[in-house]
Amino acid sequence: MAARVAFTPHTFVEVRAQGKRHPNVSAVRRYQLAVTSGTIVAGDPSTGKKPRAVVDGVEPGKYPVFLYVPQLGGVGFAELRLSDEPVARWEKASSYGSLVGFGCFADEATALHEHYRRVEAEESDSYVEDVLNKALKDEGGQFRTAPRARENVVLFNSARSDVRCQNYLGFDAHGQPVCVVTDTGILRPEAKPAAVADPARQELAGTVAELRRTLGSALVGLGFAEGEATYTSQRLVGHQVRLPFEKGRIVVWLDARRNSTGRVWPNVWIGTKGREKHFDALVNVARAAGVAVPLTITIEHFADFARKLSKHWTAIEAKL
Repeated sequence: MAARVAFTPHTFVEVRAQGKRHPNVSAVRRYQLAVTSGTIVAGDPSTGKKPRAVVDGVEPGKYPVFLYVPQLGGVGFAELRLSDEPVARWEKASSYGSLVGFGCFADEATALHEHYRRVEAEESDSYVEDVLNKALKDEGGQFRTAPRARENVVLFNSARSDVRCQNYLGFDAHGQPVCVVTDTGILRPEAKPAAVADPARQELAGTVAELRRTLGSALVGLGFAEGEATYTSQRLVGHQVRLPFEKGRIVVWLDARRNSTGRVWPNVWIGTKGREKHFDALVNVARAAGVAVPLTITIEHFADFARKLSKHWTAIEAKL
């Protein structure tokens, strides 16, 4: 995993000025945030912990949110732009941790209290998936906490597990807020990271992001620690990646292979340390535990598989 670097105005200003022309940026997504109360909150919407206010006194209206996407996927910076005035100074605001890499901007008047109540109460084991995963389009998205709500929530995902998001405020020369920036710590400042030169990493970047967002996030939520991804390239086999997760004696491998036709073939293996030759497909273990999953898991099945994995993990673990 790429080493994280501290946010500096120079890093973000450079990324913001160059956009998709920046050598580390593959895309810039744009959304609109509706503001009514004038108080903006920022935090992780996938937990029961309510987000903290980062700025108030914002004039009601709609403001653009820009998501800066690194070459390897995810969101490096999320910017709520309040004005086109240049930034004269920066201040550090609140920070928050996210096991699954989610972050958001919202107006305080949004019915987030009901959203967080449902997350904390776990009224439905699929509530977070239904709301957040369905809202995600590429690395970002938006949703409303009530059908007729004027305010919305702009969502983004770093596609990394266990990230620490730091919020910053930019002010103009008159002391007025210009922007709110969330730094996920994954956008490196080097002109060209060494990882980008690896064709296997390039081809599988989107697949790795999806592995982390779905099954990876579920495993981290179950207490697993993510290891270092390994990439290989073979002429006949194609590009492959293995993303390991460990918890005590248990090891789970998230594998994916992209062959010459461009088709991605995922595999999920489970076993114990020291017995790598005896690993079994996780779907086989899950089915033996009575969990209703298909024999063949595709990328499209991963979100549903992750939800069932979290719900039935005790039974699955007992089969090892």
